[in-house]
Amino acid sequence: MHSPRRPRVFACAVLLAVWLGISGLLAPSATLADTDLVIGGEAVVAYAQGDNVRVRDDATYDAGIITSVPEGTTVSVLDGPFSDGDGNTWYYVSAVGSTGYMVNDYLTNAGGGAPSGGTAGGTVTATDNVHLRSGPSVGYASIGKIPTGTSVAVLDSMDDWLRVSWNGFEGWSYGEFFIDGGSAAPAPTEDPAPAPEPEPEQEPEITWIDAGTRYTNDSVNFRSGPSLDSSVYELLPAGIAVELTGKSQNGFAEGVANGYTGWVSLDFLTATAPEDPEPDVE
Repeated sequence: MHSPRRPRVFACAVLLAVWLGISGLLAPSATLADTDLVIGGEAVVAYAQGDNVRVRDDATYDAGIITSVPEGTTVSVLDGPFSDGDGNTWYYVSAVGSTGYMVNDYLTNAGGGAPSGGTAGGTVTATDNVHLRSGPSVGYASIGKIPTGTSVAVLDSMDDWLRVSWNGFEGWSYGEFFIDGGSAAPAPTEDPAPAPEPEPEQEPEITWIDAGTRYTNDSVNFRSGPSLDSSVYELLPAGIAVELTGKSQNGFAEGVANGYTGWVSLDFLTATAPEDPEPDVE
């Protein structure tokens, strides 16, 4: 008498089991790792010092790289945690259109929201190097990077993002990277006084000597200026005639030799013309 009802009861039991299984897949469940990440929930890429974090095709550092994700990106936690045997914990995530494994060291729970001090008029302190962006999303360009430990003034908030003032700039940063409190440095009321310019070094005084023909008494450098630091035009051998202009400076005399105007040390000039050497005769 009861046999016609058994198929209906069995079918209801199967449907109930399927529904419970689907519900278990859709509902977030806490992970078993020592983190607060939630399977089916979201996490934020963090603690990367501004670098991108890699997504791999397996839960190990030896696995291939699928893509890399900028710090501050929100990812979906699909499964995990997984241990690679070397003490590293990995999660299977969905990020920027790709799925793969990301090491737990660079993930933080996205449910933290803005800190308690994230209201207009308050101050917060950065717990990590965090990007200051032109809008409340990782899709906006980075204006700069707020260093760890820096206190900034909060101007406004939107969802998990804070609009802050830092170092003369205003922009948006993710609230997860700040803690309440700290004192923001006051904005300068006026431009600081420019540093005094160093006084120019005094040029050696120009003196005048008798112009006329002088001769080199040894090999000497013919320079572009009256200094040992000046470039050398050529090396004048002994006995070369130099037509002095009369200008002297820093122990050098200005003159013309071999068609060039330059400077020769006075120590290597003499008014006596060299004697013509006697020819060698057998």
